[in-house]
Amino acid sequence: MAHPASASVIWNGDASAGTAVFDGVLCDSPGSVTAQDNSDGRGTVFKFNKPLGLLRCEAHGMSVGGSRYTFKNNSTYYLGWDTSTNTPDAGTIFQWNKVRIIEVLLDLGSLPAFLQVKGYLPTLHRVACSGSIPQVFQDSC
Repeated sequence: MAHPASASVIWNGDASAGTAVFDGVLCDSPGSVTAQDNSDGRGTVFKFNKPLGLLRCEAHGMSVGGSRYTFKNNSTYYLGWDTSTNTPDAGTIFQWNKVRIIEVLLDLGSLPAFLQVKGYLPTLHRVACSGSIPQVFQDSC
C-alpha cells in the first residue's frame, strides 16, 4: 500500500513581487527583466528582454524569506510554470543546474536538464553522465 502524499508550496515566483523572488538576475543593459500584465488573463508575468548579441538575460535561484532556497537531497519536488516566446528561436528557456553557473560553464555534467525552443518547438534535453545530450521530448504543436 502506498503512503499518502503530502506537499506544500515552497515558492510561487509571483511576478507582482518583482525580481526579489529570485536569488539573482543576470541581464546587462540593454536587456531587462520586468513585470507586466499582457492582458491575456494570466495576470502579472515576468518579461525577459534579451536583445540580439546579449550573452544572457536570466534569473536564477529562488529567494524564500529573503534567502536563497537550497534543495535537499533525497527529496521530491514539483516544478511547474507557464512560458511563451515571441521569437522562433528563443534558445534555452529553462535550466536545472546542480551547481552555480560558473561551475556549469566548466562542467557540462552539472547541467542535468534544460528546455530549449527552436522553430517555436519546445524540446526537453537531459545531459547524460557521458556528457552527451539526448533529446527527451519535443512538442509538435
